[in-house]
Amino acid sequence: MSLDQRPLREGDLDQFWELEREAFNVAPAERDRWQRGERAIGLDRLEGLFLDGRLVATSGVLGMGQWFGGRAVPMGGVRAVATRVEQRGRGFATRVVRASLAAMRERGEVISALYPQAVRPYRALGWEIAGSLLYRQVEPRAFIVGLGTRILTQISGEAAGLINIALAEARRFPIITKMYNATLTRGRGIFRNALEIWHQDGLLPDLVNPEMAAMLLISMMTDMARIRTAMGDPMSKAEIDAYAPYAADMFLRGCGYRPKG
Repeated sequence: MSLDQRPLREGDLDQFWELEREAFNVAPAERDRWQRGERAIGLDRLEGLFLDGRLVATSGVLGMGQWFGGRAVPMGGVRAVATRVEQRGRGFATRVVRASLAAMRERGEVISALYPQAVRPYRALGWEIAGSLLYRQVEPRAFIVGLGTRILTQISGEAAGLINIALAEARRFPIITKMYNATLTRGRGIFRNALEIWHQDGLLPDLVNPEMAAMLLISMMTDMARIRTAMGDPMSKAEIDAYAPYAADMFLRGCGYRPKG
């Protein structure tokens, strides 16, 4: 019997899909979307345990953050913890979760969170109950207008200094460009995930490329605010309140938005 512990690779996707189906009853029709999601998250963030070449256990980590004292602290969101039915009770899940913890430490993800189906195994590894998970259904226009208004308000207010520094000094200090792009990437990710869900629900039938659409939405919503802030003429609250709904309506019209009911 040979046990091999390592991060997953592209060639492991088929076995990983089989294990996900077995553990979480994922619908077969979700396979393409599931594969795109796993590749986007990064297979290197998934630890796998192989028994004689067969994938028998996995543990994954999402790169996330929690806000403390006005800044985001790197956090690992544990996910995809699964073991083959016939291999359970042998400590394989604990082994891959420990490997995920080690990988989190190497990446500087100093805190962690998860939503456990069973508390005892995770409590033994150091986690404790600290909160609850709530889901809210939000109509697309309300979501885009609400989040867009918040972003525009920050750009025109508390984030104005950071934007001025980024535009003035990014050429001299590449780390500023890296941080700025990371912020944009997080924003696109929030919108992209929502767009994919709305498309699947039939609300955005003309949406073709969620990633590109999310980039366009961020640009439509924020370009003018960033330019005006950099020029010393930030948008007023009245302008923001008028602009955010208009930008949202223009974007949703292009996606063929069809409200339910």
